[in-house]
Amino acid sequence: MRVMALAGNLRLGVGLALAWALSAASLFATLRRLPALAVLLRRRLRRAPPHGAASPARSDPASLLRQNDALPGNRTDGFRYRHLRLMIVLTPLYLWLELSFGVSLLDKMGSSLPISETEAVEHWGRLISGLALALVFLKIWLQQCEKWSRAWPVRVLVSLAIAALSIAMMWQIQDAVIEFHVSRAGREIAFALTALVVVLVAGGIAVRTWLTRSMANRRRGVPTTLAGLAALCAAGAVILAYLGPIVSALTRQTGMDAQIVRELGLERQRAAKLTVIRRGLQLGHYRHDMLPVTPESKDSAEGKAALALFPIVAGDMDISHFAADQERVVGELMFHDWERDNGDAAWAAYRDIEAELRELHAGSSLPGVPRGLSLEEFVAHPAALRHIRMASACNDCEFRYGMKREDYLRELHRWTERDNVRTTVGNLENPEHFETGEDGESAARTYWVPIWALLFSMVGAVVHLFKMAFTLTEYVQRRAFQAVGAADAPLAHRVVGHSRRLIALGILAISLFIFFSDNRVTGSPQYVRLHEAMWRTQPVVGGVAAHWTINAQGLVYPFTRKIRPAWVDFDHDPFAWLPAREPAGQRRGKRP
Repeated sequence: MRVMALAGNLRLGVGLALAWALSAASLFATLRRLPALAVLLRRRLRRAPPHGAASPARSDPASLLRQNDALPGNRTDGFRYRHLRLMIVLTPLYLWLELSFGVSLLDKMGSSLPISETEAVEHWGRLISGLALALVFLKIWLQQCEKWSRAWPVRVLVSLAIAALSIAMMWQIQDAVIEFHVSRAGREIAFALTALVVVLVAGGIAVRTWLTRSMANRRRGVPTTLAGLAALCAAGAVILAYLGPIVSALTRQTGMDAQIVRELGLERQRAAKLTVIRRGLQLGHYRHDMLPVTPESKDSAEGKAALALFPIVAGDMDISHFAADQERVVGELMFHDWERDNGDAAWAAYRDIEAELRELHAGSSLPGVPRGLSLEEFVAHPAALRHIRMASACNDCEFRYGMKREDYLRELHRWTERDNVRTTVGNLENPEHFETGEDGESAARTYWVPIWALLFSMVGAVVHLFKMAFTLTEYVQRRAFQAVGAADAPLAHRVVGHSRRLIALGILAISLFIFFSDNRVTGSPQYVRLHEAMWRTQPVVGGVAAHWTINAQGLVYPFTRKIRPAWVDFDHDPFAWLPAREPAGQRRGKRP
């Protein structure tokens, strides 16, 4: 109880410290603006209209169509929104890449291929999420460049820097999120993610403010702008890099380290079992009445999405029913992987053994086998069967001539991989095995990487669908106002603002329709019970995000899989040249 109280007080203290720091920064910024605010207030008081007077727009309606042509971007022809055309081209390209990645991820999760090798998925997800972040800041940057008529070399150079820094920052952000879930127990994750959100919000506001202010002040050149961006990103990278060790140090100071290690082992053990259940569902080796995905729905779009998010969907499910089938399912999965990797070579060797027996029958025969036997009698002789076992390097196997491929491979795997299967089943029942080491990290990484890759993909796609609708509508409307030379006039700003609100309401209505719709997975009684549990345990990630993603993929997947060419498979790691990842335990340091 004292430890829990100390942990609660620690979280409260850290929260109060963060709130105090943000409040102090806000107060300092407000104090710096007080002189300018006083001047503006004095001017407004001098020009205040008498009580009951009509607004300037009513007394002078033409003022709504007057724009400030003194701005550098309006001096040529009065239109400074050509950068929207570039965003209209780039955003669909990004959406195509993002949606294709989501389709590829669902196909991997719904296929017979295991996703134990997660490096390619991680790296593609970080690259595409970095491009999404770059598009957000590029629009801000290009808008300021056109407003203040900056030279094209400046625009291109800083745009490339923004893209590179955005990818680097999203790399750090996603690495931090995955690291939290891979190497920390549940009670650590909540605190770490809260700190991460605070850091990201503060960093985003700082970058946006710098891009806007650096353009407004024309005395700041390209080196100053790039130096400011680099400094902000470097500070963010340092904070993200040391956020994990800080959380670990606070955990050790509270005396909760040993308890969290035990909890981490139990959570990783559950992650490994849920991964086995998921693969058993995918390959048809396991089914149960409590599971929301059935063999009939596992290949559907919603079934694939539910399997991809299965650890979240089944986060509160009792998996004790799996114990009776655990050894059988593990054996089937290990045979599947072994057959995929070694089946062709083993079967080719068996066919060579059969050919050798036929040659021996036609020629010199085998020692101990009488001559004059027919081929059927020859290959059924104990000496011939012993020859097959010796050539296959399996003395305990029961082989015979003319076996089918699956029968031969299953018999060979049953005896040659027997100890490996027993070891795997034993490790699966031992939570201490998952507390440290590569097996524990592999189980957690296989568990969490596809989930966060899919959720980041859906968030990026939804955000940029919003922005695409906003951008296209704004460009069309400002082009219409350009006919009267008022593309940058107050009335144009009002119309664009009202359109954005209407589009946002429309997309919100569509999102609510998707959320409350049902399909054969989310409409099943098993899923309804699990969804109620998600509202209690993880309402945002599970009750909202995961549920909406499963429903949305049921509608979007049939379309998105048609726009992805076959050659876009995301199987090859785009950053294979990077050094190999160290185990999480080595990165965090050994616990005392």
